[in-house]
Amino acid sequence: MSRTAFSRLPVTVDLPLLLQALAAIGENEWHGHFNSAYYTGDWSGVALISAADALTELAPGRGEPLLRGPWRRDARWHQGLRDLPLEIVSARLLRLGPGGQIHEHRDYDLGEPDADLRLHIPLLSPPHVDFLLDGQRMPMSAGECWFLDLSRPHRVDNRDRCARIHLVLDCRPGCGWSKRLSTVFRPRRCLAWVISRWCSFSV
Repeated sequence: MSRTAFSRLPVTVDLPLLLQALAAIGENEWHGHFNSAYYTGDWSGVALISAADALTELAPGRGEPLLRGPWRRDARWHQGLRDLPLEIVSARLLRLGPGGQIHEHRDYDLGEPDADLRLHIPLLSPPHVDFLLDGQRMPMSAGECWFLDLSRPHRVDNRDRCARIHLVLDCRPGCGWSKRLSTVFRPRRCLAWVISRWCSFSV
């Protein structure tokens, strides 16, 4: 059965806490996206969790996930995502500045049968930002959690005066939910294992 193109997921995050953590990120911690041919303007990011073998902290990899500096030093990232029933292998803040454009492209690796699932959690979501997936505008609001099949054609245009910032999570398919993205999660089934493996650190 083919995967749905998109779905707003029935999970909650602590948006005020995540915004506090975001405000603590220094401007010098933002780095340009590695796919420089895919965009115009400011498309930059901060790695929170990424693969140990990634060429840069923002780039993909297949190694063990590492908790990067911003995650390790600020417990609010972990606390803000504590209710997500997910095995997170990558977590990045991605910012598209005012007037920025991400040109239409496809992330073909996300279309593989055992591919990670990519979730978007808007933190700052100005009204004049259009995220188009297969030509359809995604009505994502701050604090929501969306699955997007980005192996399909997609683009983003920021026509606003403010930056758009999403927390983008790559998660391993599991706990049965990846096959039923439109149904309610059962977080108790796998949350404890996820937290103990990926999010264990002193707070």
